[in-house]
Amino acid sequence: MLFSSDFKKVLPYALVVFLGYVGFSMPLPLLPEMFLNPEIGILQGIDSKQLKTFLLGLVMSSYPAGQLIGAPILGRFSDRWGRKKVILLSLMGCLLGYLITAVAVEIQKIFGIFLGLFFCGLCEGNIAIAQSVVADLAGAKESEKKTQYFGWINLFVCCAFIIGPVLGGQLSQSSSVSWFSFSTPFWVASCITLVGMGIILTCSEETRHIYPEAKMGYFQSLKKSLGQKFLGKMYLVNFFLALGYFSYFRFFPVYLQDRYQFSPSILGYTIAYGSIAFAISAFLFLKPIAKKMSAQKAVCLFSFFLALSFLLVLLPLPGWGVLFTTIPVNLCLAVVMTYASVIVSNAASAAFQGAALGILTSVQVMAETLTGVVGGVS
Repeated sequence: MLFSSDFKKVLPYALVVFLGYVGFSMPLPLLPEMFLNPEIGILQGIDSKQLKTFLLGLVMSSYPAGQLIGAPILGRFSDRWGRKKVILLSLMGCLLGYLITAVAVEIQKIFGIFLGLFFCGLCEGNIAIAQSVVADLAGAKESEKKTQYFGWINLFVCCAFIIGPVLGGQLSQSSSVSWFSFSTPFWVASCITLVGMGIILTCSEETRHIYPEAKMGYFQSLKKSLGQKFLGKMYLVNFFLALGYFSYFRFFPVYLQDRYQFSPSILGYTIAYGSIAFAISAFLFLKPIAKKMSAQKAVCLFSFFLALSFLLVLLPLPGWGVLFTTIPVNLCLAVVMTYASVIVSNAASAAFQGAALGILTSVQVMAETLTGVVGGVS
C-alpha cells in the first residue's frame, strides 16, 4: 500500500502538507509566552492580562481567518487549472506571509503579525488540494482506499505536529543559540515553504481529470455544492465538530502554560506527545474501523467518545497527568477528522472535489476562528 503507484503520486503533496504544518505548528508553543510573559514578551507596554489574552486570541485566529476565505477559492481553482499549478501559487503566497510575520515579530508590530499570518492562511490550500489528489486517484467507488489515503495525509499532519512544536520551542529560546528569538521560527517556516515549492516543481504529477462541469464559475460551483442537502448537513456537522477539536488544539497549550507554567520547550514536547498518539491511532485503527462500520457510524461513535475524552483533560491531576489524558483525545481525533473528510469527498462529484473539500476547510476554520476570538475574550 505504502509504495503503490497511486501513493507515489500522493506522496509529494503529502510531503508539502507535512512541511506546511511544520511551519504552522512551530509558533504554537511560543505564542503564549510571546504575548503573556511580562518580562520577555512583546507586549511589555500593556499591563492588562485580559487585553494580552484578547490580542493572543486575535493573532491565533488570523491564520484560520485567511483560510476561511482562501480555501474554497483555491480548491475550486485546482478543479479548473490543476492541482500542481494552484499549490505552487499557494506556496508562493505562504512564503510571502511568513516573511511579513517574521519582520513584524522582529519589530514587535501586532498588526503586522496578524496581517502576515492572515496572508499565510489566505494562501494555504495544501490540505484541500492533497485530499483532492487522493479523490482523483481513488475515484468515487474506492471509499476504503480513499479512507486509507486520507488517513495517510492526516498521519503526515500528525508527524508535522510532532516535529513543529518541538522545533519551534527550541528555535525561540536564546538559551539554545544566542541569536534565536521569537522571530526565528517564522524565518525557518519561510525556508521550509521554499523546500515545499521545490518538491512540487520536481516530483509531483498532475492528477486532475478534465470535466465539463469544472469550467463552471466559482460562485456557481459554490451554490451547487451548498445546495446539495446531504453536503450541507455534513458541512454543519463538521462545523460543530471543529468547534470542539479546535478549541482543544488552540487553547490546550494556553491552559497548560497558565495552570502548570510549562515553558515553550515543555509545551512543544507535550504537543508532540499528543501528535504521536494521533499518528499511531491513524496508523493502527483507521483500516480496521473501515472494515467494520461506515464512515457515518464511525464519526457518530467516536465523536461521542471524543466529548468524554475532553473532560478527562480537565481532571485535577499534576502536570504529568497529561501523559495519560491526551491519549484518548488524539485517538478519537484521528478517526473523527479522517472520516468526516471522507464523507464530504464521497458526497461530492468528481468535478468538484477541490471545491467541496475547500469549502470543508473553510467551514472548519470558521469554527477555528470563532474559538480564537471567543477564547481570547473569555
